[in-house]
Amino acid sequence: MISQLEQSAEDELSLLEDTGAKYFTTPQLLRLYGQWEIKNRLFHVFQKLLLRIAAISPLWVGGYFICQAVGWNYISMLLLAGFPLSFMVFFAGLIFIKVFFRGKGHLDKIGDQIKVELRNRSGHTSRNLGL
Repeated sequence: MISQLEQSAEDELSLLEDTGAKYFTTPQLLRLYGQWEIKNRLFHVFQKLLLRIAAISPLWVGGYFICQAVGWNYISMLLLAGFPLSFMVFFAGLIFIKVFFRGKGHLDKIGDQIKVELRNRSGHTSRNLGL
């Protein structure tokens, strides 16, 4: 139980989602927004990479048939082994994304919470300053 709370506290973005953005100071929210931007960009990079890995998997099979036709049996077997390997890497990557990023919905929700809270605070500040 205590180790679970420590892990939750270490991941401030998850803590923000659980407690709400109103409990964080503005400098903390700005720092968390920067962390969120980095995590969101990494998510998109990994997602594109995994889609490319899945998209090229049929090329392994095509390479297998070409090498078989030419008579390169050993190379053709290596290419054929690349097909299921691509899918294994793809699914392992999906598991990594789910564990590390908790999915796109999680990131979007956190980003929205931070943006709304910062917008509300800037609105209150600008009204107080007469802007």
